[in-house]
Amino acid sequence: MNIFVRLCEVEVSYPDLLIAYRDDLYATDRVILAQATAGTEYIWLLRRHGTELFPIAEGWDPATVTFWLQDGVKAFHIRVTTDNGGDGDIVPISHEKARRLAMLPPKPGRRTWVPAGFALLYQTDGRELGRVTNMSGQGWDAFVGRVSDARSRVDRYETLERAKQAVEEVFAIKAAA
Repeated sequence: MNIFVRLCEVEVSYPDLLIAYRDDLYATDRVILAQATAGTEYIWLLRRHGTELFPIAEGWDPATVTFWLQDGVKAFHIRVTTDNGGDGDIVPISHEKARRLAMLPPKPGRRTWVPAGFALLYQTDGRELGRVTNMSGQGWDAFVGRVSDARSRVDRYETLERAKQAVEEVFAIKAAA
């Protein structure tokens, strides 16, 4: 059975939860899971006012999970077993286990995009390689190296995906050289 459908069944089984911000599940989580690949793991928090779908071992700030771990919040470990979020395992977990999973670092050498305030950071082994930001509201600025260095700006792009692609291409070229 589709993993999103199973999450909806879990949500229905807790009628006192998800009384507001239902789009967290029915829009945001649905889209994220539809793009998930086999082997991807998440912590899923079901709250009165929304959900949190947190990727495990991707370098994201664990405060995204730990901030919400309060009485009444249900935590689950999701393991996607087929591409496009077609199927997977959903297991209830303790708050303590959710904290431990949230703090797992990415595998060494893995490059990840990590949200940080008004930017997305492109990192490997905790070191920033580049970033994209939309501080101007006029498009996505892509940077590599140190943002304080004016030469680090790659360009401005209309979409987030194109800006991320531009940063990744810089490192693909460097790796090929």
